[in-house]
Formats: sequence, structure tokens, C-alpha cells
Amino acid sequence: MLRQVEWRKLLLGASAIAAAIVALTLYHYHPVTLHNAGFSGEMAYKHVLAQCSIGPRVPGSREHEKCIKYIVEVLEQYGYVVRFQNGSHVDIRGNRVPIVNIEAVTGQLGGKILILGAHYDTRPRADYDPDPSKRNHPILGANDGASGVAVLLELARALRGYDLAIELRIVFFDAEDWGEPGVLRDYFLGSKLYASSLSEEELERTIGMILVDMVGDCNLTVYMEGLSVEAAPRLVDLIWQIAQELGYSSYFRPVVGYTVYDDHWPFIRRGIKAVDIIDFKYPYWHTTQDTPDKVCPESLEVTGRVLLETVLNISKMYG
Repeated sequence: MLRQVEWRKLLLGASAIAAAIVALTLYHYHPVTLHNAGFSGEMAYKHVLAQCSIGPRVPGSREHEKCIKYIVEVLEQYGYVVRFQNGSHVDIRGNRVPIVNIEAVTGQLGGKILILGAHYDTRPRADYDPDPSKRNHPILGANDGASGVAVLLELARALRGYDLAIELRIVFFDAEDWGEPGVLRDYFLGSKLYASSLSEEELERTIGMILVDMVGDCNLTVYMEGLSVEAAPRLVDLIWQIAQELGYSSYFRPVVGYTVYDDHWPFIRRGIKAVDIIDFKYPYWHTTQDTPDKVCPESLEVTGRVLLETVLNISKMYG
């Protein structure tokens, strides 16, 4: 994702300010039912450790291939059929970047589509490391990468046995964090590929997209994200309402805290109501210090339970 301050002048215009005002109040558009579904933060944390044990997962590397294999093995173990989407991108320096998106689908095929996403690649450069000698080193991405993947993998396990009334697509995006600061064209390459491939028929069926990114911080505080509030105010409201009813108001704050270009942006550009669940006030972002000790199972469980209850409530709306 792109750092807020780099794009502040582009984003904090009148519409974003208006969105921030709207977001100050939870409107409770939907009656919420809590299912007390099982989501284990400890199991999710094991997925964080497994990914980080592989090393940095930079697109095109052997470690990246190992991460793909890990994600696929876990999904297949849970009974999912896995599909791949392949592509490539030539960046501003002329490098060809391979792209491999991973998708698992469950629920009512042909029904309304809800997309859940996270990126599994890690940044090839630690741009903001406090030690200048390490800024060309790849990051381990325990929070920025592994945490979102871990939440979706555990969610896939927790959803087994539920007869969803929607077509739920769980997508692991590649090459989100490839670009250089300020070069928008070289970021979120996997989500751009996926969003651009959606047919008009699929767009008509798609009711929303929810992204989870950087959600394992031990000091988890998730604010509403500005682009999400503009594009999908009702979906944002539903998610934060569920967090409130689960007793997670101290983690999910009902006010816009930042505006971030991330993997939800390509979906917004195609007219899809997309929301980014992200704790962007993370001091180890794009540094070599983004390691598993900065991630806590409790934070993963908070995020996972909110996401799981959101999926089940949306399914109920269309059931």
C-alpha cells in the first residue's frame, strides 16, 4: 500500500473530508446476528509463523513459490478447490514482474459475490528502516503480508460447514507491495489483474469486496479508511457495527483515521463497494523489524471474528 503522507494532497479533498464527517456515527443500517462462530487467533498465528519461516516472499523468488505451495496446501487440506490467475507486469525500471493470484471459492456458486482479499507477497525493499544500510533488504512482512493471509486461511477453516447463500471468493493477491514510493502504477499488481478480469456479469453480481491488511499488530487499532468510506459507507458501517457488538470498540474506531491506496482501490475503480480493514499506524511498516514478535494472536482473532461475522451476516441478507 502507499503511505498516506505521499498521497495526502490527492486524497484529502472535499469528498474525503465529507466522508470523514459521515463516518463519525454508526448508522446501523442492518440488524446484526452474532453466530459465535469459531475463529482461532492461535491457529492464525501459526500461519504467520509458517509464512515467516519461509523468509521474505518477493515475487519471482523461490521463497515466493514456497509460500504459494503453503497457501494451496492449507486450502486443499480444508477441502477447497484452488484456482490460479497468472499474469505479468513491466515496472518503471523495465523489470518484468510475475503475478500469481490464488483463489478459493465456497458457497452458492452463481449467487451474489463477496470477495475477501489479502496480499501474500512481501516488499523487496525496507524503505523506511531506521538503519540506512538495511533499506535495500527485503522485509519479512509478518504484519504487512502474513497477517492478512493468516486471517483468511483461518477464516477458510472456520467457514467449513456453513451453507452460505452467497458466492464467497477468498483471494490471495500477489505483488501488492512491489512499487517504489510515489509510483502508483507498480503497486497492487495482483488485485489490478483480478479486478480487471471481472466480466460485466460478475460485476453485476458482486455486492462487495473486503480487504484485510496489516491486522496483526499487538497494539491493534483499526480506523475507518477514507476511500472505503467514500466507496462503501454501508459496508463500512456494517463491519464496525459488528465489531461494536462483539465488544471490540477499542480495536475498531468509528472515525476515519487515514486514507490509503491498497488492494481495494482497483475494485473501487470498477465500481465495486470495497473496504480496507487496515491498521496503518504501524511503526515497523516497510522495515526489517516487521517480524513475528510484533504480531499477536489476540489481534488476529479480533479481526478474524469481525470478518467471519460480517460474512455470515451478509450471507443471511441474501438467504
